[in-house]
Amino acid sequence: MKMRLPILASSLVMTSLTISQSATIASVGLDASTGGDWRTSGTVKANDIDGDNIYGTAGYKIASFGPENNPLNTLQPSWATFSVAAGIGGFEGPGNQTHQSSFDDVTQTGPGPVPDIISGDWYRGGGGGPNVQDFFILTLTAPASFRLGVIGDQTSNNPNGLINESSDAVQIVGPGGADSGLMVSGAKNTIPDYYLFDITGDAGDVFTIRGRNNTGWSDNALGGFFIDTIPEPSVSLLGIAACFGLVLRRRR
Repeated sequence: MKMRLPILASSLVMTSLTISQSATIASVGLDASTGGDWRTSGTVKANDIDGDNIYGTAGYKIASFGPENNPLNTLQPSWATFSVAAGIGGFEGPGNQTHQSSFDDVTQTGPGPVPDIISGDWYRGGGGGPNVQDFFILTLTAPASFRLGVIGDQTSNNPNGLINESSDAVQIVGPGGADSGLMVSGAKNTIPDYYLFDITGDAGDVFTIRGRNNTGWSDNALGGFFIDTIPEPSVSLLGIAACFGLVLRRRR
């Protein structure tokens, strides 16, 4: 019996690594303290899941470079694709510095200081009310667990009232009724905020990033999003868990 235990445990480990999972979306919280230092490792980020103190290590879609399809605006991992939702009215990037917030240049990282660049955004007509509207689509091409950060508070107050163009709440929806609910923004101050969510899903799962229009401005806008991979449990830990399960089974 002692010789069979490692074999059975190993089998359980492999099974745990390949079992499919239903889509889940969990709200982590709003990061309103990192400010523009999203790529600065010297700025501690309590909610950075992969431990490098840099947001967007696994991927991002932003609006800092023109034109909209500039490859510098998008980094996709091997297990997902990104797109802008149908109905987006426009893209506001370079040349609109007076109307936008700024944050770290995504092409540079380090302990800091990292040079700043316009945050930019995508916008659409608000429809005259507190409507929740689609902005971005994330489609998985393989099973994944990741932390999603949505960029908000990305507009300045020039002209007066434009600060309200950025969505006042964010929602993520996915397959099978997975829904984060609305995460409401903090006080608007023209310094980028990051709405954070933990997501798991299988190949083919589609997740939609939505923003709620703030009725203080006619348009509704978000600055983009980024992802960081949630580390998987080590094989050794999974093996211990498998062995523990076998011990419990033998005691019965």
